[in-house]
Amino acid sequence: MTWRMSLIEAWRAFRSARGATLSSTLIITLSLTILGALGLIALVLDAEAREARRWITVEVFLSDDATEQEIQEIRASLIRKSSVIDARLVSKQEALERFSQFFGDELIAALETNPLPRSLLVEMAESGRSPANLERLVNEVATWNGVDTVQADIEWLTMLNRLVAGAVIVMVLLLASVGVAVSIVIARTIGLGVTARLYVVEVQRILGAPEWLIRRPFVIMGIIQGAIGGVVAALIVVGGAHLFGIVPLLGRSLVGSLPQVTVGLIVLGTLLGWWGSRSAIATALPPDPWLESPERRRS
Repeated sequence: MTWRMSLIEAWRAFRSARGATLSSTLIITLSLTILGALGLIALVLDAEAREARRWITVEVFLSDDATEQEIQEIRASLIRKSSVIDARLVSKQEALERFSQFFGDELIAALETNPLPRSLLVEMAESGRSPANLERLVNEVATWNGVDTVQADIEWLTMLNRLVAGAVIVMVLLLASVGVAVSIVIARTIGLGVTARLYVVEVQRILGAPEWLIRRPFVIMGIIQGAIGGVVAALIVVGGAHLFGIVPLLGRSLVGSLPQVTVGLIVLGTLLGWWGSRSAIATALPPDPWLESPERRRS
């Protein structure tokens, strides 16, 4: 019964500050929509970055005078490393065919001999796909006998990691900014509802209602307000993604990120509504004078 009465009181508090509540709900929805769209972009960027890291390889170019035994020893030494999954030998003929795919047959026809060296294509494990680990491997393998040069996408991977890290920092800053702004908006709205219902609060206190029962309608009001903003923002983000045809363009990365963004916006809106309502109660709801009176303390 107390929950039913709390919901009724929350509805009455909403009606007493209807204009401010609707305005703040729109502001919450807009803020969470922008945050959700940026969060979706960040999640897609992270998913695409993780997919791109899977294609990171190290190519070990072998000396022309390297023997078959030396090549097998190099390959075995590479595979024994925990950061390496496999090392595949690329013959001179296969290297020429790969060169032809990129630069055409005309350039190949002008060559009298095949100048391309043999190499080992090294597939890296997840633990080895970092600039530091790649640089360490390159520096070590370059000193081995039978190795001419070693190439790795260290600069490209470094730039990719910086891009993802920058996106994460921006998202954290935006999350903090939006969280503070939404909490302030909800707190002010709940504060208006508290002010408009002070006479009800006074009557409840006279009748001996506990403080948690008095405060609960305003907490419910904030939670509902934040949750509505989160739900509407999630619908806008998901609908906008499908409307503009972003899903077919980015494929599984975006499709897999949509549920995370949807749940995140609803949960975030609900938590911000709860926090904003708690802040409003702490500032707008006056203390119970009956608890402060000597007669009440003696009783």
